[in-house]
Amino acid sequence: MHVEDELIGHSNRIYAVKFDPSNEFLVYSGGWDSYIVINDIRCKGEERVGEIYGPLLGGETLDLKGNLLLIGAYSKNHYLQVYDTRNLKECELKYDLPWGEAYGQEEVALSLAASSGILNTIA
Repeated sequence: MHVEDELIGHSNRIYAVKFDPSNEFLVYSGGWDSYIVINDIRCKGEERVGEIYGPLLGGETLDLKGNLLLIGAYSKNHYLQVYDTRNLKECELKYDLPWGEAYGQEEVALSLAASSGILNTIA
């Protein structure tokens, strides 16, 4: 959808869409364009509520637990990322975990991943 020549949605394939279990109006989507787009379905496509640039998704690797967004990215360097979504306009990266290199943080993110179910989609 274009509004005054500005692209509102994604510019490439979308592989994951997830509604926020704690807010029925928020939906997160991601794919090959390296954006996680956060929309409020009440806005009818007029503008994004928020976005995260960076993670490229090649599968259904988005999950939410509380105010944390877990992303499994298709990348050599940033496989598993956890964002704090309390401020949707500027989601804060909490954990950026390359497999086998992060200690301490890895247990936190993997525990979140296991309890949210995302490991079933990337295993």
